[in-house]
Amino acid sequence: MQVKKINAYLDAFEAYLQEEEGDERIYVWESQRRWQENWDLAATDLAEMYRQSLQNSTTRRMWNRESYEPKKIMLRFARLQPEYFRQMFNDLLNENKEVSGRLSRFTYYCDQLLEMLREKHPKRAFPSHFHDDGYEISSIYLSFQYPEEYIPYRLTLFQSVMKKLGAPKPVLAHDTERYFKVSKTLDNMLQKRETLLEKHQQRLKEGIHYMEKSRLLVYDLLCFIQTTDLSEDGQ
Repeated sequence: MQVKKINAYLDAFEAYLQEEEGDERIYVWESQRRWQENWDLAATDLAEMYRQSLQNSTTRRMWNRESYEPKKIMLRFARLQPEYFRQMFNDLLNENKEVSGRLSRFTYYCDQLLEMLREKHPKRAFPSHFHDDGYEISSIYLSFQYPEEYIPYRLTLFQSVMKKLGAPKPVLAHDTERYFKVSKTLDNMLQKRETLLEKHQQRLKEGIHYMEKSRLLVYDLLCFIQTTDLSEDGQ
């Protein structure tokens, strides 16, 4: 990645945070707070705990869109096989294991639960569990559980940003390890931008958003880069 291009986007991102549209992804910080306050794998009612962990007062777009209902299917899994559900999340959130393996296994566990669900309800259509879409949903779980370590992952986002930032090695396939390393590098650069951090902090509301240090700001930056074309001078 080219430092000059990164800095140009950081300058533009700082200005963007002062605009009305700069709050378009601020709802994610509320979701992170809700998760931090409610997530508990020791809970007796795992389905209800999961449901409460994914509440948001503004939008359901992360979990429920047309023909896309990962939250709904996971609630079915939690009620069908609560111990299996507990074990697969324990594995996903186990920081002693390599992250790409955890993400892959989580998809496998969801596949197994989906088959169990189909066997129990053979006349009902369960087309997908929606956790096999390039690790997007399972990476959200990671980013909410470990705010300072992870951000939501999307392959197309990663590819677009790396191209715009002039990375010498293009992203041709899923590479979560590299993605999270890049997010750490960008986070280090963000932390040196005091005025940018102040503008971001002013967006957050106590009691609504997650107020502690979170790498979600890097995710916000990546989404901004993906949808923003700077002038030749800026690049």
